[in-house]
Amino acid sequence: MNKTIVSLALLKCNWDRFRKDHLENFMPFLATLINKKAYNVIDSAEICKDFEAEYGLRIPQFAMVSILNRARKRELIRKEERQFIPEPEKVKELDFSIAANTQRRQQEKVLKAFVSFAWKKYSMKKTVEDASRILLSFLKNRDSKILSATCEESALPTVTSVKTEKYLMYSFIEAIRNSEPKLFKYIVDIAIGHVLASALLYREFKKYEGKLKGLNLYLDTTMVIRLLGYEGKEIQEAYLELAEIIASEGAKFFVFEHTYDEIRAALTEDLQRIQSRNINLAKAKPSLKFFVQNGYKPSDIESIIVNLRSVFLQHKIRIAPMPDLDRFHAYQINEEELRSIIVKIYTDRNPNFNQEESRNTINRDIDSIGHIYKLRRGHKTGNINDVGSLFVTSNVSLALASSVFDETITGDSSHIPPCLNDVFVGTLVWLRTPAKVYSVNEKRLIAECCAALQPSDELIDMFNKEVKKLKRAGTITDNDYYALRTHRVAMNLLAEKTMGDPRNFTQKTAEEVLQEIKKEEYEKYLIEAKEHQRTKEEKKGIGDNVKMRADQIAKVITEIIVALSFIAFGASTVLQFFPNIITWTWLLRCVFALTSLLLGGFSISAQFNILGLGEKLKGGISNDIVKFFMGSKQTS
Repeated sequence: MNKTIVSLALLKCNWDRFRKDHLENFMPFLATLINKKAYNVIDSAEICKDFEAEYGLRIPQFAMVSILNRARKRELIRKEERQFIPEPEKVKELDFSIAANTQRRQQEKVLKAFVSFAWKKYSMKKTVEDASRILLSFLKNRDSKILSATCEESALPTVTSVKTEKYLMYSFIEAIRNSEPKLFKYIVDIAIGHVLASALLYREFKKYEGKLKGLNLYLDTTMVIRLLGYEGKEIQEAYLELAEIIASEGAKFFVFEHTYDEIRAALTEDLQRIQSRNINLAKAKPSLKFFVQNGYKPSDIESIIVNLRSVFLQHKIRIAPMPDLDRFHAYQINEEELRSIIVKIYTDRNPNFNQEESRNTINRDIDSIGHIYKLRRGHKTGNINDVGSLFVTSNVSLALASSVFDETITGDSSHIPPCLNDVFVGTLVWLRTPAKVYSVNEKRLIAECCAALQPSDELIDMFNKEVKKLKRAGTITDNDYYALRTHRVAMNLLAEKTMGDPRNFTQKTAEEVLQEIKKEEYEKYLIEAKEHQRTKEEKKGIGDNVKMRADQIAKVITEIIVALSFIAFGASTVLQFFPNIITWTWLLRCVFALTSLLLGGFSISAQFNILGLGEKLKGGISNDIVKFFMGSKQTS
């Protein structure tokens, strides 16, 4: 059983219990360790080693000193002659050994569920120890964004996992989200615990503790695309929740004019791709993938582009003009120096980075960072509530480059750089809003899983090449070809059959995906056909019932009309032969005579009779009643 995972879950429990800051969460850990080790004197270097051995979390010495100082305030320890001395009775009160046992049992359930899932879903044999390693590796993959504003290493131990194992964990989390909510909650809790442990690694954490009122946040293109929902519902929900919390603290959202132009140009390019049907999802931006796989028509995207400014206003995002160059000339930065730092960091992190392909994007990012320096007018501060303007990006490498550049030109790392990563900003915000902690992290985790379960560009490219071969060989139709390259189900099946690993791709994969799609479409057709038949039968039953009632009503009405007709005809005939029965005028006499003549003449010439008229009337009345209740379609 992995002690690190239990420790992360306990951190979340402490957070729920104390609802203070990230340091307070470590007090029970320290107390339990002191109680177990029975220290007479606490040495910060020694206790760091013991802490890692006991709890599986790496705590740097500067962070341990902060923990010890907080413990001193809580009177768990005292300081004498520059030494920390434990207070045994106080320490025992915070010992959480029992709570740790509860978390171990919870962890065991999750890990065993993962092992079972791996076998049932993918026929992969995994042990509980494998599950612990894969889960820790999943958490470490999140480190780069959480730790983007610090040079410290992860608090987690070093573990590795292969692509198929990573896919397996994401697939497991997605599966238990609805089927096993208690297990899913445990996963979210340890993810929160991971962030709480990482928060301890920030040397200058206090500078981010202020309120956000009066802060203007300038968003990058990717953040806005996600907020508007053009990378998927799950990602949008995570960003909307974060935006809501930030706005509730009084911050405002902006985009620079050139960012707005970039967003509009990106959407226009997506529109042109869809219109031309020239789509290669291996090289497509996330927004184009979203539009294609969700069946957006060109008219849908045209509508988005036309209404883009009003959509910005709905999300309370304002468009800011470029700062006046003459007015802010004194705050112009050395753009070439910033560019060289960006390119170096990008290249270090990705050896395949192509500077020429990214030139325009880098130029716009440099403009955005340069604008922040101008808006700050040389003001340097170590408090988030006094910073004024901040560029927020989803690009971790850009945020790091911004920090390096800022420290290079100022020689100081104590103040807030012009650009921060969105995940880091989100972490700062929810650490101050305990009521939103679970909701924010739940949505973030769901969004990460949905993104991770999509095939990589490398895998899509291999798939597309094989699909082209099938088309040239005449094995698939043009419709099959287009569906395989763009259908959302095709991409999901591709990822699932290869478990996200290009090494699992074979020549048969494309044909297998097509067979699955056709099978799914056929099953969908059968379901729809069955539903249509059921609806048709239900409607027929209703129609038959209406027809029966209509016939009954028509019969009554017809019998009345026929009876009155007989009376009229009979009366007219009798009165012609016995005119003295009643006293009448010549006009009345003419009416009765004419009625008798017409009925008699029409009967002889057209073989008409009153009974036949009744039958026709009954049919007509019945049909009119059916039309009224069932629409224009008659029931015969």
